[in-house]
Amino acid sequence: MNIKFTPVLLALLLTTFNANVAFAVKSPLSFIKKEQNLIDRNTSAEKEIKKEENTTIIQEETDIFEDEVEDANDIGKEKEELPKQDLRNLEINKKTKQVETNASTSSQGYIDKTLKQAKPVVKESSQDISSKKLDLRAVLFNPNAEFDAPAKAEGREMTSKEEAMYKLHAALHDDLEPVSTKFLSGDRFKMTFDKGPIESITPWVDYSGTMQCLWNGENYANSLFRTRFQDVGINGRFRNKKTVFRVMFNTGLPIDGNSYLQSMLFDNYIMHYFTPNDQFLLGYARTAVGIEGGESPYTIPFIGRSQLSSRYGNSRALGAKVQGNHKFYDYSAGFFSSGRYFHSWFDGPEFVGLFSVKPLAFTDGKWGKLTVGGSMDAGNSNSNDKRYTVAGVHLIHEYKRLKATIEYAAADGSNGSTGFSKNQSEGFYGTLAYRVTPKIEALVRYDQFDPNKNAANDIRREYTAGLNYYIKGQALKLMLNGIFYSLENGTYGTKLLVGTQIIL
Repeated sequence: MNIKFTPVLLALLLTTFNANVAFAVKSPLSFIKKEQNLIDRNTSAEKEIKKEENTTIIQEETDIFEDEVEDANDIGKEKEELPKQDLRNLEINKKTKQVETNASTSSQGYIDKTLKQAKPVVKESSQDISSKKLDLRAVLFNPNAEFDAPAKAEGREMTSKEEAMYKLHAALHDDLEPVSTKFLSGDRFKMTFDKGPIESITPWVDYSGTMQCLWNGENYANSLFRTRFQDVGINGRFRNKKTVFRVMFNTGLPIDGNSYLQSMLFDNYIMHYFTPNDQFLLGYARTAVGIEGGESPYTIPFIGRSQLSSRYGNSRALGAKVQGNHKFYDYSAGFFSSGRYFHSWFDGPEFVGLFSVKPLAFTDGKWGKLTVGGSMDAGNSNSNDKRYTVAGVHLIHEYKRLKATIEYAAADGSNGSTGFSKNQSEGFYGTLAYRVTPKIEALVRYDQFDPNKNAANDIRREYTAGLNYYIKGQALKLMLNGIFYSLENGTYGTKLLVGTQIIL
């Protein structure tokens, strides 16, 4: 069949062809676009899910970080050594905000990095401490320094430098037990009784000797070895347990001006405890004229007493006294015969009293022990036809291992161990003692005495340095004293004394 393409038919065919071509072209593009939109929607959904998962992880790890930060802050509050805590808190807040604003980064890596930066605070503090130099000023002069405090606060071991400072400071400043006054024999010689008024007795002996090297100007003398004291005695206790007694005899060399028998009688008394801290004493005993003047020779710090203690005190008298030792005060008061060494039974009346207060007792030892007080000895010596009066003041401060003693006294006549004197006199001394170790004690003393205030150029000054080595407390010790002395008249000299002491 012959078809003739008329213009109308040709136009119709072209229109149909164009429409089919357009449809054929348009359909694949629409399908691709629809597929791409579907893929985009799926991808967007996956991103949203992953974003939510990342946000959840970040939030959880941020919470963990904040918890650790809070723990670090709590630790910082408990540890005084963490410096600049406020600045650290600002830094932590800043790092927390950085965590929240960096969600697109690797959360675990960022958190690890942030925590790693936040942790070294304590370690830096430890490093700062360990890098410090030895604080010798605090070690030597600050008894209250605490070199172990940083380590304790941070829950760590002390650094080598901290440990060195701690040990050296402890060796120099830690409290020590008082030097024991127990006899070497202890209770080995003690005898007890089942019947009778006496419950027990304990015999004992003591000995002390010195070797002296003396330089008087250009002259030298050596005493080799002489006896300082040599005694035997018995301490006893009655069955009521509140009353004790002592019998003591000097078996050494006679005292100048006395017979052997007069020199032999020393402590012979009965003492009753009417309270645990208060006693009544009756008999022949040492009088408390001043602090050192009334102290036992076993416990005085130097081999010899100070000048004023020898002139005014260190004497025994027959009489009665009451005495007590309390937390806030000490006291002693008694009436005696002014006679010495039984030259006469009653040479005249004598009153001896001492009273001290302890102001630092209110602090329970925080600032040590301070004792401040005064003493008086007033009597009438018929044999010397003279009244005498001695008045003194004293101050003692004990803090940890250090003990300082200052005493001043003035007299219008005196009746001490060196004999009776009608002169007006006065004296002063200051002693500083330091327990280097439990067994070693270092001492210095300045001692000045004017034996006659109405005479010129007779003031004597002594400068003493000493060491005590306590082998077994006061019962066994070695002593070394070096003394330089001078008088206003130009006389001077030096003494070197080596002493021993043993009490069995």
